[in-house]
Amino acid sequence: MNIEHNNNQKVALMVGRFQPLHLAHCIVIEHMLKENDVVIVGIGSAQAYGTDKNPYDAQTRATMLRNVFGDRIHIIELNDLGTDPNTSDWIMYVIDKCKIQGIPAPNRYYSGCLKDAIWYRTYFTGSNPSKETNSHLVTFTHDTENRQMIIYERTLNHYLPATKIREYLSMGLDEWKKWVSPENWQIIKDNYP
Repeated sequence: MNIEHNNNQKVALMVGRFQPLHLAHCIVIEHMLKENDVVIVGIGSAQAYGTDKNPYDAQTRATMLRNVFGDRIHIIELNDLGTDPNTSDWIMYVIDKCKIQGIPAPNRYYSGCLKDAIWYRTYFTGSNPSKETNSHLVTFTHDTENRQMIIYERTLNHYLPATKIREYLSMGLDEWKKWVSPENWQIIKDNYP
């Protein structure tokens, strides 16, 4: 996908483990696609797989994303660095990963909760952001740069978290299928350890 670099572009980023990709993730990504010119999805903890908490490898997670979103999104794999969330090390790593793939640097960050966004907060909101709340959506706008952080607060929706989906999978219960896209049922089942 060829991308023109334009300062007026809305370039969105979401980073998650996607263990597995579930409906709440998909809803946020669909919003990103509607509201932005470029959508980047980072597969976090890309090096982690084969455990109860991280059953799927990065390639399997990328396939899950492609099964639902095709080539409408850019996927980057992000290994854990063990950096401090109060430094810029992590966000610079993410931006470098985008640059290597020819993707513009993101100026909008999306997350399911503010706690998960700690690694991105300073870069996307600055030190004195404006805040706008609308139902379960909170938007922080950077005080001096053209950047935003958009939080779709997951504690206010009725979707099952990935932890519970993995629990159903480990117990052999098909209840998990209600919470993931049918396009991924087989790959989720076949690759669960």
